[in-house]
Amino acid sequence: MIFRYSILLFSILTLATCTGEKKRETRTPSKPSQPFIFNMELMFSDSEQNASFPIWFDDTIVKKSGIKRMTRNIYPLVGDDEVAMPKETRIYDFDEQGALLSVSIKKFYENMIVEDVTFNYSNVKDEMGYSDVEILKGEHQIEEEGDYTVHNKERYLEKFLVYSNVKTGNYLFYMLDKKNWGPLTVDSILNPTPTDLIVLGSTTKPQKMYQVHNTVSETNVVDLVYKNSGEVISSISFEKYPFYYKRYITYNNEGFCTGFIDSTFSADQYLTRIKSTFQINENQLPEKLIQKKSGEGNYEIFEYDFYEN
Repeated sequence: MIFRYSILLFSILTLATCTGEKKRETRTPSKPSQPFIFNMELMFSDSEQNASFPIWFDDTIVKKSGIKRMTRNIYPLVGDDEVAMPKETRIYDFDEQGALLSVSIKKFYENMIVEDVTFNYSNVKDEMGYSDVEILKGEHQIEEEGDYTVHNKERYLEKFLVYSNVKTGNYLFYMLDKKNWGPLTVDSILNPTPTDLIVLGSTTKPQKMYQVHNTVSETNVVDLVYKNSGEVISSISFEKYPFYYKRYITYNNEGFCTGFIDSTFSADQYLTRIKSTFQINENQLPEKLIQKKSGEGNYEIFEYDFYEN
């Protein structure tokens, strides 16, 4: 399977800074960070496809806001004389405590459903955010396989966690203790193969993701940088030859997340970027996400149903 953690990634496509400097300082909020419904370390990236870890939302905000359902429609940007049809629809259902009960995904091509799948979470997430999942495929699904992954929980130890990919059997390791993050220590404790994925940090706050070759050499590296003493994600970057990709998470002066900028470089030269901006309602919930790249892009609409008070 193609390496799905292009940030953890996610749909990281292209990213750029105004100066085009590959190694410039990451953007940080000027004041302490404010809570946001999305966990931006994981949302809007390929980590959304890891169905066994439904940790894309801040449960506390979902509960406080009384959200019962979020409907997320993804559209292409079209001309004024065209009618936009959704490329994808995702429906998230929550219980009254803010926990995710299910996510239903429909993907369209020329108004035909090509993927129709629902993930039901019948149990409460464990302390690491993992949950068993029941997968239901719609009767109109055309594609045989979706682009999601499912894992089994194998081992929980003080130093590390182990999960196995249901389809491939490859391992997903989380090395929790920072003192064990050295390449020789990782090799001696985990003994990973080149097809396994290693994550330094926790499931909700990953610091680095990579695979190994020649025992200790790293490949397919994803780096995540946090600010405000680890409270808020600042940037996510990875390299896939001959390109280097970086996502900057943007914040306003009050510390609220306003969007992200995905930049692409080659040989230290800036190539292009996509700027994604949230439109927020009076309850500090996102209503729209606009993604622009040279007049093209997508936009997403978020609609909510609420529990009665």
